[in-house]
Amino acid sequence: MTSVSTGGFGSADRYCLPMTSGSLPDGETLAALEVLADVVHWRLPAPRWERVAEIVQSIEDSVRNGDRAALESATVHLELLSPVRVTRIGSTQDKIEAPAQVRERVNRLQHTLTESPVRRGGGREQPRDQR
Repeated sequence: MTSVSTGGFGSADRYCLPMTSGSLPDGETLAALEVLADVVHWRLPAPRWERVAEIVQSIEDSVRNGDRAALESATVHLELLSPVRVTRIGSTQDKIEAPAQVRERVNRLQHTLTESPVRRGGGREQPRDQR
């Protein structure tokens, strides 16, 4: 295991990740882990949580399929849904914390990303003895 710092200030700034083939996790994985760690602290209007759930599903699909480009794209889309710090005058939408289903899915995905790095070119990285 190795500890990796992403340089952030939130809960996502340190991860204990397994070393695979002596290399550190790729940038796409670290970016996804960072935004996923932030998601559980967001407060958003209910309709935006539906979109967050869809994008988290896209991240799961990209990890399962070993698609780095899709992982990067979904991570960017998720970051763009992050709450703004300024509330618009006259805004009446109530903001709520992440629904339980989103929190559970994010937690499962964080574990998947820290345990099974995605190889460049698709698919999961194989253990050394299977190469």
